[in-house]
Amino acid sequence: FTRHGCFAPVPAYHWADLNQCLLLLPPPPLFPLLQRTIQAFLYTGLVGALALPMTLTTAMKVAFGSRWLVALRRAQAAGKMLAMQLAQGCHGGRPVTLIGCSMGARLIFHTLLELSRLGAHGCVENVILLGTPLSCRPDRWCVARSVVSGRLINGYSVNDWTLGLLYRVHSSSSIWLQAAGIWKVDVPGVENVNLSRLVNRHSDYLTAMDEILEVINMHDA
Repeated sequence: FTRHGCFAPVPAYHWADLNQCLLLLPPPPLFPLLQRTIQAFLYTGLVGALALPMTLTTAMKVAFGSRWLVALRRAQAAGKMLAMQLAQGCHGGRPVTLIGCSMGARLIFHTLLELSRLGAHGCVENVILLGTPLSCRPDRWCVARSVVSGRLINGYSVNDWTLGLLYRVHSSSSIWLQAAGIWKVDVPGVENVNLSRLVNRHSDYLTAMDEILEVINMHDA
């Protein structure tokens, strides 16, 4: 989103397929039990990963695998497309504020990386990323920060085990790096906002968006 409109460079049916997969997750009453089962897997790296039952990881790959990976790739490609549009001034030449949640946040992150590669500074004023499915790699976040003139905000929730599990299962870097959507990014200039009080599962970002923006204080953005 921008202050002057909305960019939607990817067909919505890819996200719809992923949302259908999310419906396969267990109902809320079972969350505490499942959380205790996989907590070590999410937060203790390789040891926890080895301890997680193989049946659970296999089930996650079957249920989410191809759709999740397609969504990751398409978000990255769409981010580059959006960067080209911004670099060409299609938004009117005024700095924009970009807000993204989940795959939308990943899309925006890759927009920032591509803007840096193009040397297009001054296009983006503020960025808010929520529940972002990518790593906390400091070098990449430093690059993204370099093209944001105002605030770069990483909103995360330690309760978002859905993102944590999917990230662990499908990311080769997850052994030593957390997903930005479940932990803070240790990079100067990146504001980390812990939204755990408002977000207990990945889908809560959408239903609690008004409260989230109030916590972030968009008046300062």
